[in-house]
Amino acid sequence: MSGLSTSNGLFSLTSGEHSGDSASALQPGASQNDILLWTYNTLQIFGLITVAMVLSTAALSPGVRRSTIWYIFMSGWIVWCISYLLLVGHQTGPPPAHAFCTVQAALIYAGPPSNACATLGILLRLYLAVNATLKSRTKPLRWKVMVLNAGSPVTWVMVFTGSLVYGIVNPDLVHRDPSGMYCNISSIVPSGVSASLVALFCVIMIIFEGSIITFTLLYQNWAAFRRLQRTASSDAASVAMVVRVSIFSVLPMLALALSIRFAFSHSSGWNIAVAILPGAAGLIFGTQRDIFTKWFFCRTKSKKDDKPNRSDLAVIVTKQMDTSAV
Repeated sequence: MSGLSTSNGLFSLTSGEHSGDSASALQPGASQNDILLWTYNTLQIFGLITVAMVLSTAALSPGVRRSTIWYIFMSGWIVWCISYLLLVGHQTGPPPAHAFCTVQAALIYAGPPSNACATLGILLRLYLAVNATLKSRTKPLRWKVMVLNAGSPVTWVMVFTGSLVYGIVNPDLVHRDPSGMYCNISSIVPSGVSASLVALFCVIMIIFEGSIITFTLLYQNWAAFRRLQRTASSDAASVAMVVRVSIFSVLPMLALALSIRFAFSHSSGWNIAVAILPGAAGLIFGTQRDIFTKWFFCRTKSKKDDKPNRSDLAVIVTKQMDTSAV
C-alpha cells in the first residue's frame, strides 16, 4: 500500500511503503544508494562548513556589519545542516532509536519553513535598505524590526513542536526514509503544514520582490537610485545587493518545483538537489566583498579595509541612518 508523505518537510513528497526497518529498502542497488548517501552527506557538510565560515567571519570582524535578521538567516542554515546530518551512521543497517528518529523528523520539518521565512525577512530588510537609499528615511520603528527578527525563530519553534508532538502521539508513523537520508513521518499533516508555510512565504517573496522592489522602487526611481549610489555621503544599497538576494530567494521556489516533479518517484535525485541549498547560501552570501576581503587579505589589514564599505548587501553607515547591514 502506498503512503503519501512530504518527507523533506519543505520540498518533497515521496510515495512508497514504509516499514520499521528500512534496510530492506536499501538492499537493491546498494552501491548506487551508497554513492547517493555519500553525495548527500558531502553536500550537507560542505554547506555547514561554508555557512559557518561566513557567519564566524562576520561575527568576528569589526569591519563587517550585518543586521540581526542576516545572522538569523545564516544560523538557520547551520541548524538545517546539523538536522540532516544527525542520521549519519544510522542511514543504513538497523533503524535508529525511535525517539531519536522522531526528534530528527521534527527538525527536518521545522527547517524549511523557518529558512523560507528568514529569506523573506532578508528581502524585507532589503526593501528597507533600498527605500532608505531612495528616500533618505531614518531607521524603521523598533517594533517593526522586532517582528521581522522574530518571524523565523517563532516559525521554527511552532513547526518543530507541532511535528514532535504529532510524532510522539503517532509513533507508528515515524520511520527512516527509504532513501536512508533522514527520518520522516508518513503523514500528510506535518509535511503539509511545512510545505504550505514554505509555499506561502515563497508567494509573498514573488509578489513583494517583483511588484514592490523591482518595479516600484528600482524601475520607477532608477536614475535617483544610481545617483544616490555615487554619492559618498548617502546611505546606499548596491545593485549587487538587490541581485544577490533576488537570486537566493528564487532557490526555495526551484526546490519546491523539484519536489512536485519527483513527487511519486523513488529516486533520491531531488534530495541531492535540496542538499545544495545550504552550500548555495554560503557561497552567495560569502562572496560579498567585505567578507571575501577578510578571507584573502587578512594579513594586509589597513584602515581602509576596516572601514565598513558599500559591499553587496551592506548599507553605508552614517550618523543619521541605520547602522546595521542587511
